[in-house]
Amino acid sequence: MGYVALYRQFRPKSFDSIAGQEHIVRTLKNQIKNNRVSHAYLFCGPRGTGKTSAALVFAHAVNCLSNVDGDVCGECEYCTHTGENLDIAEIDAASNNGVDEIRNLRENIRYMPAIGKYKVYIIDEAHMLSQGAFNALLKTLEEPPEYVIFILATTESHKIPATIISRCQRFDFKAITTTQITNVLEGIANKMNVKADRDALSAIARWANGGLRDAIGLLDQSIDNSQGHITVDSVNQVIGTAGVGFTLDFIEGIANSDTPLLLKMANDIIEGGKDPAVFAKDVTNHLRNILMYSLTKSKDMLTDSDDATVEKYAQLASKLTSARLTRSIELLSGLESELRYTGQVRILFELTLIKICRPETSEDIEALRDTVEMLQKRLESGEFKMTAPADAPKAQRQEVTAAPKAEKKAPPPKPQQTSPLGEAWNAYMQELKKTDSRTYGYLKEVKVEQKSDDHLEIIFAANSCIFAQSLERTGKKDAIKAALDEKTGKAVTLTITCESKQNVSASDRVEKALESFLSKDKIEII
Repeated sequence: MGYVALYRQFRPKSFDSIAGQEHIVRTLKNQIKNNRVSHAYLFCGPRGTGKTSAALVFAHAVNCLSNVDGDVCGECEYCTHTGENLDIAEIDAASNNGVDEIRNLRENIRYMPAIGKYKVYIIDEAHMLSQGAFNALLKTLEEPPEYVIFILATTESHKIPATIISRCQRFDFKAITTTQITNVLEGIANKMNVKADRDALSAIARWANGGLRDAIGLLDQSIDNSQGHITVDSVNQVIGTAGVGFTLDFIEGIANSDTPLLLKMANDIIEGGKDPAVFAKDVTNHLRNILMYSLTKSKDMLTDSDDATVEKYAQLASKLTSARLTRSIELLSGLESELRYTGQVRILFELTLIKICRPETSEDIEALRDTVEMLQKRLESGEFKMTAPADAPKAQRQEVTAAPKAEKKAPPPKPQQTSPLGEAWNAYMQELKKTDSRTYGYLKEVKVEQKSDDHLEIIFAANSCIFAQSLERTGKKDAIKAALDEKTGKAVTLTITCESKQNVSASDRVEKALESFLSKDKIEII
């Protein structure tokens, strides 16, 4: 016989050898041990997590002549039987999904088991059955002969009709943890007498993303590529991605918004023959770990990272804002999907990196939040130093360094409370705060001067003239005047002006830059 793939060689033969599904194994063993076996089961979960393997082990365990604690004994006549087992039938629903196949199945279940106590029908990829096939199966699934057990396995349980699900005991298989997969791979490597570094097996486990079958398949490839010693480099060559050091340097480039560096590293990935989609997935996983660390300050939520990597995560978490992290994860996850269906791999890869480093090129709210948070973080760190223009007053020409936390602006002067017009303005602002938050945002920082009993002047700062123009353009000025007329009982003269530009401080110029990005909404740096 020719070579047999590792995932077939090391397919579980007993419940104890099924990895990562202890809750399911415990229930099935107890059912067999207590003679409470159901007539129909539905095994759901991601691919490669052991659904079909568990179904086969269960089929052997219910027929084992002397099972041990609900598991196969491996020594009885049934367990040692060689050749075709007529009591266990595997049906691939992807290629046998019609009504005729189900009718044949219904005919076959009339025959008693050939060797064991039960006939077990395993229907793999059950969601692929047609609606007619499900209807044909329905009555048989509900009341099969007492010696028949059905096991339906599927990765897409939402496609199974509710009438089928209600007639089965449902078991949800979960993704297997990185540590559990690594332990299984280590055991296989030892049995194969192959030397394998633990971090190399961990890299395989991370790439498998919870699927043990995928991990064993990659181990199979890595054995051929490693020349007897599996290392991280040999695994990275098989996967088509870069090493952890390269990836973390790439993320540091994202933290520093170093577009030229990232574009050069992207070129190295492509020219080196590595798959950008796989690399994007790898970067996304590391970004997820950094986000979890920045939120929890603990490595409990991280996916199998050593102390050196966790230390690097901590450094990067201090540089990356949550907006930058979440937006980068979203863009790279989208890139991973898009690269599967495009011939413009390089262009899409480079464009995504530019969007990440230069959020001002995008118009979505997440890009705006990213811009503001990164600017605030750099201001707090003292990275930016701003100087006033040469023609500014001497006091303003002194160098201004951003403090860790700027003091809040003093509240703008208010009209005197004893003035009827001033009281009308204050009452209007209180109403506006509840009814029109945007206009209230425009007016809450203005200066208000009462020129006479019926004349009010609203003065905007020089860097807020765009809001003054907005009030004029949208007709808000007339609405303000009408409200004041009503509250005072007389016609009010309302004027709107702006301060001269020479009075603008260096910190105000930073605020103005943000306002020009927003065009409409004002941001206050506090």
